[in-house]
Amino acid sequence: MGNTYNYDIYAARRQAAQLSKLSPEQANELAEHAARYGLDLLQSAEREQFELYIYSQIIEDVIYYAGSRNINGMEPLDWVNECYQQFMESNLLRGFDPNKSSLNTYLSHKVRTFIMNKTGADSFHGRYMQENAWAYGKAVRDLAAELGREPSDRQVMARLGWKQRRLDNAKMAASGKSFVYLDEEIGSDNGSATTYGDIIPSNGESVEDAVCSKLMQEKLRAVLAANPDDRDISIAVRNDCGVSLKTMADEMGVSTQYVSRLRKNGLAKLGAML
Repeated sequence: MGNTYNYDIYAARRQAAQLSKLSPEQANELAEHAARYGLDLLQSAEREQFELYIYSQIIEDVIYYAGSRNINGMEPLDWVNECYQQFMESNLLRGFDPNKSSLNTYLSHKVRTFIMNKTGADSFHGRYMQENAWAYGKAVRDLAAELGREPSDRQVMARLGWKQRRLDNAKMAASGKSFVYLDEEIGSDNGSATTYGDIIPSNGESVEDAVCSKLMQEKLRAVLAANPDDRDISIAVRNDCGVSLKTMADEMGVSTQYVSRLRKNGLAKLGAML
C-alpha cells in the first residue's frame, strides 16, 4: 500500500474511510482467497483496495484499544503503521478462517495481541490487567461522549458490571504508575543500570545475608507474578522501595491514611506468603 499517513489518527481514519471501497463481505472473500493462495494472486486493483481496508480496520482497532493517547512513548498512528507492516510482512492472513470469525474480528485480535506483546503487557501485571485498563478507558470515553462530561466511578462500574476493587485496579493499570517491575531501570550506578530489585534492602554483611536476600527477592518476584492485580502488595513494595505514601495517595486520589492502611494489608499478605 502506497499511502502513509503522517498526521493524527482520526484524520487518518477519515481519509482511509473515504478511500476504502470494500464492504466487510467483500473483504472477507478477498481475505479467504489471500489466506489460501497469498496476496500476490489478487488483481492489483483488488489488492490495493484490500490492503487499504486492512489498514483502515487496524486504525479502528488501535483507536478502540488506545484512543488518542501515547503508549510506551509511541503515537497511536505509529502503532497503526508498525502493526500494519508486521501484519503484511508476516502474512498473518494465512491463519484466517472465515468459518471461525469475520476478518474484522480476526484483525482486532491480531492488533490487540501485537500491542500487548510490544508493551510487555504479559509481564508482572499480566494481560488480564492490561485488558481491564483498556476496557476502563473505552468505557470512560464512551460515557463521556454520551454524557458530555467525565463519568463518575459509579457510572463506569455500572457500564462494565464491575465492583469497586476491580475498577480501582484498572485505573491503576491505566495510569501506568502503580505496578512494581523489579527489573525496571530506575537509574544508574557507575554506568550500570539500577533496578527496583537491586535496591531491596539487605544487610550485606555476609555471603549468607546476600544469598538470603536474593532468595527473598525471588520469592517476592513470584508473589508479584502470582498476584498481578493485588493493590495492597504493590503499595507495600513500592513504599519499601522509596515511594512515599503521599505520592501514591496523590496518584490514586485518596488520603494518605487510606494508603497507609493498604500498605499494612500488603505487609501482612507478604508476611504470610514469604
